[in-house]
Amino acid sequence: MKLYFDHVYGEQRDKDFIYSLVSADFEPSEWNYAFENGWAPTHEFYIPTFPNKLVWYQSRQTRIYIDKYSPSRKSKLLVRDTPVTWEIKTEVSDIFSIYELYLQYCNYKGFTDIAQYNYVKQYFTRAQPGYYIHFYLENQLIAITKISVWNDSPFAEFFWWNYSDPSLSVGKLSSYIEIQFVKKLQLSFLYLGLAYNSDSIYKSLKRGFQWWTGRYWSEDIDTFKKLCNS
Repeated sequence: MKLYFDHVYGEQRDKDFIYSLVSADFEPSEWNYAFENGWAPTHEFYIPTFPNKLVWYQSRQTRIYIDKYSPSRKSKLLVRDTPVTWEIKTEVSDIFSIYELYLQYCNYKGFTDIAQYNYVKQYFTRAQPGYYIHFYLENQLIAITKISVWNDSPFAEFFWWNYSDPSLSVGKLSSYIEIQFVKKLQLSFLYLGLAYNSDSIYKSLKRGFQWWTGRYWSEDIDTFKKLCNS
């Protein structure tokens, strides 16, 4: 592991303020350590300085402790009654259709920082191996999620849904399937990515939820919610 600090901004005349980005690179043998200590991979490389080194970042990460997880009755009924079907694959074929799905997802959410097609295509070209869960309604692709696997650390990288029918609750369905899949892999945690703003509070609704304070993994949900709402 090697740490990097980018000193972006600071104040010293009227107040003391330093804004620095912290990143790192890890060898494959260190990936489990990285996730266990609050790091997550980006899809960027230290170009041109270290073109083969993937950038990892430190933040308020989240995860599900699989042994402490148990699905709610509503989740079980959702899986039983849903008209949505799903298929788990190790690769994607029609990147353009998936990009269209991504655009529909961003439009529904009101996101403004939207990746261009070539960036998304490049991501799938060099993405970490993993599992893509495709969701279908009447044989039409309506959502996709990815779990990449970094040694013994599965990472839920993204979930894109066109929200053609929000009542289908595909997000909740996907969460259930992801956790059950990781459980079948006999792995201890499913890492869910960073959590800021009130949009992230839904992650804490699952049993077994933990969040990274910067020093340790916490199960203090009330503090987590306060931080997300602040």
